[in-house]
Amino acid sequence: MQGRFRMTKILTITAVLKTPIITLGYFTFDGLLAGIIFDKRNDGDVEAAHAAVPIVCDDGLFHASAARFKGASFGRASFSAGLRATHDLDPDMILKGKDGTKLHRTLGLKRMREFGMVKNDYRTIIADRIEWDVEGDPQGIADVLEDVFWIGKRRAAGYGEVANWDMRYSASDGLVSPSGEAMRPIPATRFKGNLTQPLMDAAWKPAYWAFENRSACFVPSTAWRFPKSDGQVIDEHI
Repeated sequence: MQGRFRMTKILTITAVLKTPIITLGYFTFDGLLAGIIFDKRNDGDVEAAHAAVPIVCDDGLFHASAARFKGASFGRASFSAGLRATHDLDPDMILKGKDGTKLHRTLGLKRMREFGMVKNDYRTIIADRIEWDVEGDPQGIADVLEDVFWIGKRRAAGYGEVANWDMRYSASDGLVSPSGEAMRPIPATRFKGNLTQPLMDAAWKPAYWAFENRSACFVPSTAWRFPKSDGQVIDEHI
């Protein structure tokens, strides 16, 4: 897969944060770049965005780690939004009476407004920086990140502001740590590290929201994702 790149190097990418960040899942570096590329292309082509990610990929498995949050603590953020039921149900899904008439009415605009506000709670991560290990094209990665200063969820609300990006040579390709631990979700049938670790159901390739991309995987531990300088481990479920 490396032939499509100008060159590939093993790197550590660092985002120095100015504000807390909201993320979902393992926040892999390939997932981050794919989302940025998709937004920049603005053509709705998800597959093309994935194909343009400048990272080594073997049959769907990107050589890119999950996010590792340095100096992390946790908080909470709540957002409220209106629930707008603006679409109709498939007629075949609506319960009918014995005479064939529908037992539920289509929602009108007045009834839609009656749903009110819905509150969503998010966990925020307060960290000095985020690190990813990756094998890819340094110039291609730099080109994607060139004008990116906000990452993660709820960017419009001020979360996930990046002060600066750093790139340096590394020794890890983002798959398996020196201790044999998974650095990203890797299907059990393709994992080459410590096989005594527990398996979890996880998405292992983009699009990470797609059910068909889930499998029994070895995944990064909490201690790996949220390291502390004093050797303590943060409880990520706080």
